[in-house]
Amino acid sequence: MTSFLSGMNLDLCGAGVGLKIFEEYINGEEKKMEEALGGIFKDTPMFALTEEDLNIQYRSKLGEGAFCTVYPCHIRSRATNTFNESLPPFALKRLRRDLEGMELNEAYEDLRQEAAIMRGIKHNNLVPLIGMSEQKDDIPKNKLFIVVEKLESTLDKKLEKWHKILGPMKKMTPKDTVKLRLEEVVLGIAEGLGFMHSKRVMYRDLKPGNVGFTYSGTVKIFDFGLAVRLSEGTKLQGKAGTVRYMAPEISRNKPYDLSADVFSFAVLLWQIITSRTPFEKEIPKLDFGPPKVIPEGKRPNLKYVENQDIGQLLEVCWAENPSQRWNFDNITMELRRIVEQMESSPTKKKKSSRGIKLSTFKIN
Repeated sequence: MTSFLSGMNLDLCGAGVGLKIFEEYINGEEKKMEEALGGIFKDTPMFALTEEDLNIQYRSKLGEGAFCTVYPCHIRSRATNTFNESLPPFALKRLRRDLEGMELNEAYEDLRQEAAIMRGIKHNNLVPLIGMSEQKDDIPKNKLFIVVEKLESTLDKKLEKWHKILGPMKKMTPKDTVKLRLEEVVLGIAEGLGFMHSKRVMYRDLKPGNVGFTYSGTVKIFDFGLAVRLSEGTKLQGKAGTVRYMAPEISRNKPYDLSADVFSFAVLLWQIITSRTPFEKEIPKLDFGPPKVIPEGKRPNLKYVENQDIGQLLEVCWAENPSQRWNFDNITMELRRIVEQMESSPTKKKKSSRGIKLSTFKIN
C-alpha cells in the first residue's frame, strides 16, 4: 500500500522553514497562534505523527461518532522533547478501536478522504489539518488518526445563549447585534464555504454544531467528514446532512450540487440573525420519533427579519430552484454591502437599493 503521505514535503527532523514555524506554534505565545497556524502550511502541508508525539487526554473526550472519537491532545516539541500544556490543546480524531471488518475498512477510507479534503482547503475560516498518523502496511488500520486545531467554543452553544437573551417574549434581535453577527460570524462562514466551492468541494453538513470559534474569536467551519469534491458539471444523489438545514432536493433524494450548501447557509443565516430555531415546530429538538421532513415549500418566517435586504438575500439563497441560488462570491459581496449600509444608517430600515433581479447571480 502506498503511503498517503508519500510525495509530501515533510521535514520532521531537519531545520526546514515549515518545521520552524511549527515549533514556534508549539512553544510560542498564545497571541501568535493564528499567525503560526497559517504559516504551518506555507512550506509543509502536513506533519506525520505517531502516538509518541502526542499527549492525549483520554479522560476529556470531546465527542464521539459512529466511527471516530475526538480527544484533546498536545504535541511534543522536537526542540525541548516536552509537551507545552500552557498552550491550548489540539483535537485528535481517531478511529474507534472496536471497529473491525467492513466497518473498519469503510471508516478508514472515510477518515483518509477527510484528511485529503482538508489538505486542499487551507483558509482562515476553515479548521486546519495539523498532522496525520503514519500509514504503513505494518500499522493496523484502527490506529489511524488526524490532528486538527481545537476550537474554544461552538456556534450551537452561542445560539443557546442568544435564544435565552431573547427572552420568553421573543423580541426582535437589535439591529446593532444583527450587524455585529453579520461581521463576526456570517461573513466568515460565507467566505469559508466560498473558498471550498472555489476548489469544487461541497461541505454537505452546515449546521451550528459544525461551526466554532478560536480562542481569539475567529469563526471556523470544522468536521469535514461529509465533504466531497465535485468535478465540473457533476451532481450527487442520496441523503446527506441534517434535516433542519437540508436543501429540499437532498431531502427528496434528487440530484444536487454545490447550491445545496447555499440553501443550508441561508437557513443558518436566518437562525443567527433572529436567535430562533428554524423549523422548530416541524422538527422539535427533543423528538425521538421517526425522522421528520420539512413540508414542501416551507421556509423560516421572514417576519423576524427586519432588514429587507437580508430578507431578499435569504429568499434567493433558499430558492426552490437550485439554479436561482447565488454563489458565495456574490453572497459575500452582498453581505458586505448590507453591513456598510447598516453602518451609514444604523437607526433606519432601508429598502433595497440594488436595482437588480434576484436571479442575476447563479451558482458556479
